[in-house]
Amino acid sequence: MRATDTSFLLAAAVALIAILIQDTGYFAIARIFGPKIIRHKLFAKFIKPRSIVSGERYFHRRGPFIVFSSRFVVGLRAPVIMSAGFLRMHWPRFIRYDFLAAVIMTPAWMLVGYALGAQFDDSVGSLSKFFAFLAPVAVIAGAFLIYRSVKADKARSDSESCADGPSDIAGAE
Repeated sequence: MRATDTSFLLAAAVALIAILIQDTGYFAIARIFGPKIIRHKLFAKFIKPRSIVSGERYFHRRGPFIVFSSRFVVGLRAPVIMSAGFLRMHWPRFIRYDFLAAVIMTPAWMLVGYALGAQFDDSVGSLSKFFAFLAPVAVIAGAFLIYRSVKADKARSDSESCADGPSDIAGAE
């Protein structure tokens, strides 16, 4: 049996299932081992419990969009999936948005591979150099955008708590 004898839909379905199993594995590993790693003395110096709670709240609000869009940015998928697991995003919600993005990207990448596969053989060297440059740039850009968004959310949250007025602390007088 040759590769061209395989049905495109069957190949896409198998690839989609394999991708979702892999993503669930990343998610589960982060959910199980993430809190233990963060409590390690090496990381406890840098990552405070308040930051984790803030990240969980942020991921609760924006997680679906982050999970969905990370599939379209090279280099962000695995870190975002692990963040979703660590920051306790509900698995059914995670898999729903991961599945929606994978349904779009899996056949798209397969079509690109099918249409341009012969040309890739000649261009693998230059293509790998291009992605070796693009991946770190995409990761840095994504991290910057996430940082900026978290900072804006924190500022908005702080301003909302200040707008509620000063809290009356018993016994402060």
